[in-house]
Amino acid sequence: MIKFESENVQKFAEACVDANSIDELLAGFNHLEADATDCKTWGITPAEWMDAIKAATAEKIRIWASENECPELLKAIAIWKNCPLEEVEIGGEGDIAAGNKWLDDDGLITFYRWNAATYGEAK
Repeated sequence: MIKFESENVQKFAEACVDANSIDELLAGFNHLEADATDCKTWGITPAEWMDAIKAATAEKIRIWASENECPELLKAIAIWKNCPLEEVEIGGEGDIAAGNKWLDDDGLITFYRWNAATYGEAK
């Protein structure tokens, strides 16, 4: 996960990973509006809240990918990225490479959303 300069933001992001599912984090991320109660409780700004939610969501997707690495998941990544299966890799920390390029947090979230929409559930 990204390491934040602010200890409050780092602790909030880690708590989000520990206490929420990917879908719960995506729901917060999809609102495009920070939760005022969280911001006040954790002493963070709305922009920091969004950054932490994004990082936590991507981290949960990395965990999901590392725990569910299988031929079907690799094939889904190749289809999504339109690249040869040989150019798809899931690293030890759950980082995903497709087309010989590692996905950033936005790419991980975009893939997860596509995968859920395409297959109706996580593959």
